[in-house]
Amino acid sequence: MTHRTTFIAIAALAALMASACTPEEPNEEQKSNSLFWKIDGTTYAETPILEECGIKDPYGINVFGSRIYVTTHSNYSANGDVYCFSMSGIRQWKEEAGMLPSKVEPYENANSNLLAYVLNEGVWGNNDASLSSVNRASGYITNNVFRTANRRDLGDVAQDILAYGHKAYLSVTFSNTIEVLDTRNDNSTQINLNTANPGAKNPRYIAALDGKVYVTCYDPCSVIRIDTSTLTVDAVCPLGGYHPEGIAVAGGKLVVASSHISDEHSNFTYDNRLYLIDPATFSVSGTVEVGLNPVKVKPLDANRVAVACMGNYDDDPGSAAVVDVVSGSVRQLGKTLYNIDTYEGNIYGYLSTF
Repeated sequence: MTHRTTFIAIAALAALMASACTPEEPNEEQKSNSLFWKIDGTTYAETPILEECGIKDPYGINVFGSRIYVTTHSNYSANGDVYCFSMSGIRQWKEEAGMLPSKVEPYENANSNLLAYVLNEGVWGNNDASLSSVNRASGYITNNVFRTANRRDLGDVAQDILAYGHKAYLSVTFSNTIEVLDTRNDNSTQINLNTANPGAKNPRYIAALDGKVYVTCYDPCSVIRIDTSTLTVDAVCPLGGYHPEGIAVAGGKLVVASSHISDEHSNFTYDNRLYLIDPATFSVSGTVEVGLNPVKVKPLDANRVAVACMGNYDDDPGSAAVVDVVSGSVRQLGKTLYNIDTYEGNIYGYLSTF
């Protein structure tokens, strides 16, 4: 091989590697939709990340295993994508998932500890929620793993997924079900909240603590507790009249975002509180005011949570805060973040232009 041929081959290889790690050139609309931030949980210093990543219509963000995963909603008209970035912002891979992918959740099975589920919400009323599985190293994705393993549809709007032990818990809001997957084979046991007693309907977000799984529910506004050994609902904690959304564990408490309530004319009244639930008594022990319409809650460290508040989608653009559950102190971050995750004491999120 001549030196010239060798040079051309090396140049071609370099171009190929660059194309694999560098996203398409974003246009101005994509740039305005891709304002991602890292906020230090100690100093609260802000660092822009993925500034030129070209992700249009971001939806979910999850950070784990020294990688940043971002999903897109594709305007609710086509399957969304999953992007994987290094912590320095270099794109590792991009793959198509299902309709409205919202969360990437790592899990282990008998063959690999490099797998993650991708929860695809689906569109309300279309009964098109689904579950994908992705190899986090290669980006190789397998879609419709729930239907393949269980020979039935997942349901209407899959809201959240949490891997806990060798099981993964999925909340399906309008089907009123909790699916409990064996992560070794994806086979599921269904908890039907239409018949659970005690129980509540319209399950939303999930957390786990000391062998129990906790799920926020809309009807009535409450948190249900699931015994992981029997896969039954064994208690309900009522919260009041506002819809609970995100839930996290910090300071020995369950921390629940109280979002909003609407009447029969779709007039919305927004709350601004986090409920604190004592898991020992499974009752509300207090509340903390944060910002209008809190939705996302993520544990930041042993005693603190990060909160994303959506505002009223009008004159209140939303906010983000850090709450010390033990002291009750609230640190406003002065930034609107549509979605957040936490990793190694830092907050990751993005500014939406919705």
